[in-house]
Amino acid sequence: MKASHVEYVQMSNFPPEFYAEEIRRALEEQSFGIKSFTLLENDISGVQARATVILLEGQKITIKLNSQGYSVRDDYPHMKSRWNDS
Repeated sequence: MKASHVEYVQMSNFPPEFYAEEIRRALEEQSFGIKSFTLLENDISGVQARATVILLEGQKITIKLNSQGYSVRDDYPHMKSRWNDS
């Protein structure tokens, strides 16, 4: 249990722009499968970043990145949400 806590503390010490830059870079690397993406500025708090993404097929998803990794959410019933928040 202590190792997890230490890891979390270290990850939370990233510069405020870390998550926003990381999600932007990741989405740019995947641009071959993305029509467009937008970083949600009101969610770029330094502890997480979110982006809305339009896939080539037209599906709109939201990606969240924080110290625990990334999550993907969409409004389509065929995809199971990996978030519990609304």
